[in-house]
Amino acid sequence: SSSQTKRIATGWFRSGKQIDNTTELTIPLIYGTLPSGSASYMFPTNNLFGNSSDNITSLTFVASSSANGALFEGGVNSKLTINNIKLNY
Repeated sequence: SSSQTKRIATGWFRSGKQIDNTTELTIPLIYGTLPSGSASYMFPTNNLFGNSSDNITSLTFVASSSANGALFEGGVNSKLTINNIKLNY
């Protein structure tokens, strides 16, 4: 159905390291279905992927100071500061 939410591209950064200084990150996007062997947490919950012919109507950006932040589950005293975001497309 056209009303289903499909993921067109995925970009992900996940690290177990503590980062104390301002750090610039460039996160590449993978368009379409993720490659086999990708971590299960990278997949959309409905497992639906789109392609370049789909009409893109919105963008979702999620940032969290610890794992499972999108589910509002995180590490105690975790802190994330985002200074600037730039989308290159």
